[in-house]
Amino acid sequence: MSSYINSIGIANPTFKHEQKEILSFMLNDGAAIEQQKKLRAAFRASGVETRYSILPDFGTNIDTDTFLNTIPLVEERMKIYKKEALALSLQSITNCLEKTNAFQKNAITHLITVSCTGMYAPGLDIDIITQLNLSRTVARACLNFMGCNAAINALRMADAIVNSHSNAVVLVVCTELCTLHYQPSTSDDSVLSNTLFSDGSAAVLLSSKKQNSLFEVKQFHSALCSEGNSDMCWDITSKGFEMILSSYVPGLLNNGIQQLLQQTSFDINVSEHLALHPGGKKILDTLLKTLNKTEQDLVDSYAVLKNYGNMSSPTILFVLYTMLSNAAVKTTDKISVMSFGPGLTIEAMLLERC
Repeated sequence: MSSYINSIGIANPTFKHEQKEILSFMLNDGAAIEQQKKLRAAFRASGVETRYSILPDFGTNIDTDTFLNTIPLVEERMKIYKKEALALSLQSITNCLEKTNAFQKNAITHLITVSCTGMYAPGLDIDIITQLNLSRTVARACLNFMGCNAAINALRMADAIVNSHSNAVVLVVCTELCTLHYQPSTSDDSVLSNTLFSDGSAAVLLSSKKQNSLFEVKQFHSALCSEGNSDMCWDITSKGFEMILSSYVPGLLNNGIQQLLQQTSFDINVSEHLALHPGGKKILDTLLKTLNKTEQDLVDSYAVLKNYGNMSSPTILFVLYTMLSNAAVKTTDKISVMSFGPGLTIEAMLLERC
């Protein structure tokens, strides 16, 4: 039996911020002259023009002195997450359901929620069931704190469910509020993080129903490159979640993808299209050389980075959504999909356009 992606829905917060506005804020955020040079260079090289946040004043009208002296504690950030993550998730789910005539919400049998930017219990999964008035018998699973590649892990879980239960209809929801965890620091790790991350949500519906579906799920593959264990990680502190994203990540991913291609049956050469998680412009530029591709081959990944930044787990789903919106993918075309996360870990899947 095969599983099929029936529909994809995306959503962003109301507040859209220009990258130049965020840079202006950070330049006034206590940065010395040498640090300002570093900030300007990082923002110029980011490949990002706009980002979204659930915070109306993210990077624009924050009282710098007050913010620096009263950095929000993690519990204050989580109060906002609990409210805003649900609202954004409901938007992407609604958009997802509106794009398919095959299923109504009462057909959903399984729910998988994904997030690395907030947690609480009873959690986002139960709040979604309650707000959408889904069946109280919906089976639930939560993938938390897995980072940018968690969407593919969730799709792998959904694929296994569909292959085990022929009548299963699985809803996957990836929601991240990365901007909640802004840290007022000009360390190299913080600068890289503060130039890239933003907020977004994506929902995907999977089942064994092929008719009017978007993609057939063909394969999944994983690789763990433990030499990058300290170069991409995500720690919970009393003052929020702190991202470590070193400048060595592109080179480590270069080695990791070579390992993936050599040690698994994953072969990108069978695909007409390539979708890479846009974790940063330098990452995309490096992997183009590794995979012997051109910028045109990754036009959708670059476009998502430019227009949305890195939203962590939903980002790769935004890339697939953008591909469909551009009508570049024809029936029976194959798409090689890869995303990257802490560890360093690489998750890959092969899809075929229905």
